[in-house]
Amino acid sequence: GDSRRQMAQFLTVRLRHPRGTSTIQLPSSHATFDLLLEAVAEQVGGCAAGIRLSTGYPPKVLRLGPSDLIAGHINDMDTVTYLYDAGMAQAASQAPFQPAPKQKRLPEGR
Repeated sequence: GDSRRQMAQFLTVRLRHPRGTSTIQLPSSHATFDLLLEAVAEQVGGCAAGIRLSTGYPPKVLRLGPSDLIAGHINDMDTVTYLYDAGMAQAASQAPFQPAPKQKRLPEGR
């Protein structure tokens, strides 16, 4: 067995958020932006629809479609930062947490 794997099975993303840093692992071959957002929502206890992420230096907001693969935008062990605004964070803290519905809704304002 070759110790250097040609293609990692999982893409590891480090997430910076208000409560610290956590690690998200996504299946690299089909890690979509939607999958990443749902994983982030699980970590931060919010709704995937309202989540914005920035990456790189200088930080740029990730603007991808739900089914876009994050490969090429995010590399293994990259750090992404969860961006939230106070109004949303306040609303989220007042509303009981509920998992995002499974059906895909298109974002408004396209």
